[in-house]
Amino acid sequence: MAQQSSLTFFENANSQPDFTVVLRGYDRPQVDDFVQRLNAALAQSEAARAEAEQRLGAAFSLREYHDKVLSYGSPPVRFARELLFDLPIE
Repeated sequence: MAQQSSLTFFENANSQPDFTVVLRGYDRPQVDDFVQRLNAALAQSEAARAEAEQRLGAAFSLREYHDKVLSYGSPPVRFARELLFDLPIE
């Protein structure tokens, strides 16, 4: 019974989906735009990793993948795939 009441509390606590955020010097559209770009970069990175995993099959190693990507320094996410597979950067 206590677990059910806890779940009900948290479900009701989040009933107001929109809220005002005030961050020093930032407004909500700026924060939303940044989060959207961050999510897009993360999706690109995950897609490149999935492609590497598919291409290499059983030989894929997450550690070797990260070592190879980071061996290029700190490449922008949009160039990591091209660097990893020796493709021309466009």
